[in-house]
Amino acid sequence: ASIFKRKRRVTGADGREEVKKSSCYYIDYKDANGVPRRVKGFTDLVATQQRAAELERLAARAEAGLVDPYAEHKKTPLREHVAAFREYLARTKSPRTGRYRTEIHVSKTISRVLRVFDGCQFAFWGDIKHGKVEMFLGENVLDPKTHNHFVTALRMFCNWMVDHERAEKSPLRKLQRIKAKGQKGRRALTPEEVGCLLEATERAPFRYGLSGHERAVLYLLSVETGLRVGELRSLTVSSF
Repeated sequence: ASIFKRKRRVTGADGREEVKKSSCYYIDYKDANGVPRRVKGFTDLVATQQRAAELERLAARAEAGLVDPYAEHKKTPLREHVAAFREYLARTKSPRTGRYRTEIHVSKTISRVLRVFDGCQFAFWGDIKHGKVEMFLGENVLDPKTHNHFVTALRMFCNWMVDHERAEKSPLRKLQRIKAKGQKGRRALTPEEVGCLLEATERAPFRYGLSGHERAVLYLLSVETGLRVGELRSLTVSSF
């Protein structure tokens, strides 16, 4: 096994490119079938070396037919795996943005995964079948963009299972997104539409812990400043 830190190029505030190393170590090794694997280690080198040695021992024992390294995970209910996946999403940064994921993003991802698993009546990892998932999405998710959100969430979960040594391979690795032909992108509201939104919100009842007037103020602030939901949520009195 080989242990290393990932490197990536980033652009600094001065516009210069520099190479940064990941805070944690990674392990490259081959499993019992000779398939190259890469798993995330720890920030501590010694702990990562111990983990690498353990992975090599498991691979050697599995190759000799002494143990199935995934046996315990196969018997674990899917909902327990999904709960662990949720904790992982909430406590780690997104590789794409380099930022912590919002609670809304995490909740939506988990909700989509569970909706499909419950709809297909998948209880354990071995129950997951590519064909059943495709049929469920085709019958229950009509909007192409929403369909692709479901595909992304499901593939994220399955890839996480593989990356974290809970499964040998993803049963949904060939699940494809679909083309959203003719679908219009987002656009800015017209002044007239903004006015209608604010008037309707002012008259609306108490929702999400806020009165209609309070929500209208938030909408107006968002329109005037361009701040997004997460940025609005982070505002305090000192921000003004």
